[in-house]
Amino acid sequence: MATNPSIPRWLLAGALFISIAGLGFHELWTPDEPREAALTLEMSRSGDWIIPHLAGEPFVEKPPLYYDLTALWLRLSPFDTPQAGWLRLTSAFFGLGTLLMTWLLARRLLGRDQALPAILVLATLPGFVHVSHWLLTDVALMFFVTAALAALSGAYLGQRPALLALAGMLAAAAFLTKGLVGPIFIALGGLPLLLISKPWKKSGALFQGLETDAQRQTANLPASGNTAPSSLGVWSSYHLAALVSFALPVAAWAAAFWHTGGRELFMEWFWTNHFGRFSGAAIQLGHLKGPLFYLGALPLYLLPWLPLILWWFWRALRERQWPRPLLAPLLWGLGGTLLLSLSATKREIYLAPLLPAFALLTARALQTELPRALAWCASRRYLIALVVLYLLGLLVAEPFVDRHKNYGDAFREFNRQLAARSTIRAAGWQLDETTLAGFCWYADREIPVLTNRAEVAAVLAGQHALFNAVIVLQKTAEPLPSAFAASQETAVRMGQRRTLLLLSGTRDNFPPAPDNPRNPTK
Repeated sequence: MATNPSIPRWLLAGALFISIAGLGFHELWTPDEPREAALTLEMSRSGDWIIPHLAGEPFVEKPPLYYDLTALWLRLSPFDTPQAGWLRLTSAFFGLGTLLMTWLLARRLLGRDQALPAILVLATLPGFVHVSHWLLTDVALMFFVTAALAALSGAYLGQRPALLALAGMLAAAAFLTKGLVGPIFIALGGLPLLLISKPWKKSGALFQGLETDAQRQTANLPASGNTAPSSLGVWSSYHLAALVSFALPVAAWAAAFWHTGGRELFMEWFWTNHFGRFSGAAIQLGHLKGPLFYLGALPLYLLPWLPLILWWFWRALRERQWPRPLLAPLLWGLGGTLLLSLSATKREIYLAPLLPAFALLTARALQTELPRALAWCASRRYLIALVVLYLLGLLVAEPFVDRHKNYGDAFREFNRQLAARSTIRAAGWQLDETTLAGFCWYADREIPVLTNRAEVAAVLAGQHALFNAVIVLQKTAEPLPSAFAASQETAVRMGQRRTLLLLSGTRDNFPPAPDNPRNPTK
């Protein structure tokens, strides 16, 4: 059955509207948004654009570019107090930008007719909807990776080598968003474009199935007779310009980081967040998963297009036909998934920069003859149903979900009770990132953190020089010792599994310390 359905403009507009629907209907949601919002808030107030801080302490899991951009956006807010919906617009902008870059990339690789289906597929991937509606660095990384590959496709396939410098700058932005993984993803998708197109040769980018001028025009490639090849020396010069445009911003930030934070903090960022994640040594980062984790996570992120993708892969393997234009998204998507699988630290949101690759593969599948069992994937009715369901879910369901995931009221109430006790000077003990961030965002309060049990004992015994109370986060899975009950001043529930406690008391109420206390900041 012929596929490639015509896409009316109103349906495309509805798909694009998915990226901004419901952004302001809820407060910050765990596990990531409170931390990202607090980091942004602190950066917007401090003006420290080099090293992000959480509750006054350096946070070096990621470079600062995402927080720089969101902090600048927060400074433009028309509201008197920080608003989650306003800040969350940055995710929508990155998402819409990714759709645009995917459209440009699809025009180069698949042809003009498949550009719109590609962005419609991407806009309706659950993984894309997830990251474009949450405060996550991964949505910015997704944009920079896709934009860099779009620039590379224009350079190699469009014979516009000047775009290599732009690709280098975008690769630097990807690095400054989340480290080495960004440029590696770009290399996975960009290397096939270079090797296949051979832009310095007279034949240009003669892909399999695109040998005639008419076919090349459909794919937005220059006609064979009009190709103006550049010499190897010229292309080498442009590649050198790309390397410089990548290296200068990265080196400038690294030097500023080293100068400001020192060698130890720099090495914590560089070594722990790159090599420690793969070796499993960085256990403090959490999210340690087995090697097959993404076999379950990726299908969930690709629904409801998973049947079509699986069928296309099966057909390509059976017929041993891998069109050359698709080698870039194949290596980008599958190679990127393999790379992520090698890391000990795994989360489904790490797949975000790979989603445009799978959208391109799906768009190509829509161009083929589908079996009758999959014909529904290409029908306009199916596309309309997808867009409508997403919009209904985002506009109607989010406020109800917010009742269970919103901790804002709990932080405000706890802060009100804390402020009512004018003599209380509280510090935190073993507060996680979400709790520290919640106080920053909702209460405009920076909670100092006690570093060891001896300090906690001194506070509860009334012998600490600075503090006379301790804020503790109680989780249902980790009940507090019964001795703490006598020290409890107040308790406020955060959702169904967490309770904020304010403790004060005497030394006799303090239980013995464990052999290996957890890091109080994690």
